[in-house]
Amino acid sequence: MNNLIEQSLKNPFGQHWNSLTKENVQEQILTGADKNGFKEMHLPSTFPHSTSTLMDFGCGVGRNVKAIHEFFRPDYIVGYDLPNMIQLMPLEIKVQYTKLTSEFEFIEEIKPRIIFASLCFQHIPTVLLVQYIKRLSKWPNFLYIVTRRYNDGDHDDVLDILSGYYYPTWLSADVEGLIGQENPELHWSGILAPRPTGQPVIKLTTL
Repeated sequence: MNNLIEQSLKNPFGQHWNSLTKENVQEQILTGADKNGFKEMHLPSTFPHSTSTLMDFGCGVGRNVKAIHEFFRPDYIVGYDLPNMIQLMPLEIKVQYTKLTSEFEFIEEIKPRIIFASLCFQHIPTVLLVQYIKRLSKWPNFLYIVTRRYNDGDHDDVLDILSGYYYPTWLSADVEGLIGQENPELHWSGILAPRPTGQPVIKLTTL
């Protein structure tokens, strides 16, 4: 028996709950119960549908939209990219998006709960990437990212750029290979969440 359980059983409240029987347990657990017994929690009304709105950041010609539908099953997918990239997207792919746009102000209005960014951050110059990340981090979301280690031109570390505004909730095993290596083609993936204001920045070398 672990120490936490032992402490709980020694505590008067723990002793109370541990002493319940089939005859009195229902009257003790009042929340979610009525005269007809326990009611199952209605999860959709308790927790937000986190994938209800998804943004395919840098959607390109839509090569990931099928995988997005299958994995996330979102109610609403908005693809964001440069106007010409959207123009080049085949019509049969376009119809799989709820909306396609090059207006970031629209993205800020709908505040997608999932930001999916596959192999696009690596192509954005640092000064512009910082602006994007700063604005994306203003509302609650999870950033699913696949990227090369360094961005084009500036050769800056994408994870370090992100770390000023996002913190990792999960990082792929590939990230372990980022420290001490200079391989420009090394890729990694991760799930990140906006960093609370005032929290310290986690640099790559401290992961």
